[in-house]
Amino acid sequence: MSKRYIYAGIDPSLTSTGIVAIKAGGDTVFSHDIKTAPKTAPLQRLFDIRHRVLTLLDGLRLSDYRVLVGIEGYAYGRVNQAHALGELGGVLRVALFEAGYDMVDVAPTAVKKFATGKGNAKKDQILLAVYKKWGAEFQSNDVADAYVIAQIVKHLHDPNLRLMKHEAEVIKTLRQGLEEDWGGA
Repeated sequence: MSKRYIYAGIDPSLTSTGIVAIKAGGDTVFSHDIKTAPKTAPLQRLFDIRHRVLTLLDGLRLSDYRVLVGIEGYAYGRVNQAHALGELGGVLRVALFEAGYDMVDVAPTAVKKFATGKGNAKKDQILLAVYKKWGAEFQSNDVADAYVIAQIVKHLHDPNLRLMKHEAEVIKTLRQGLEEDWGGA
């Protein structure tokens, strides 16, 4: 039996981490907005988010799927809480690496461009684009971003999927940065 794939997207946030998993056919396996209370101690917050992300992804492995993961890269222009967001991003990346997940970083501008055609789109434009393009509706910007990342990972893995010009540009750039070839779905 050939290996089945699930594509996951993660949009790290200190208070509202979005995580989505989709199947190759496009069906959403799950979409979660991992909330943490603002008063949570910093180390506890990192632990809680890491634990919940790994629990969700590891549950997919139990069903004999190979899980390919995309995680939103750092927004270098954001100064507010940059160190704390960097810690979260590092904790998640190390945890995913240790758990053996194939992973790719997707720049925030690439997420916006893939969804809307513009790398400087606003959050509400992404929500609308996700609904118009894929028929998926989310209440959270973080979950919508994670959904776009999962779609990017799916398109990275399967080079036979049709792409619009702006989507193909995003995929081409990301392919150049991959350590291994994800093609061959």
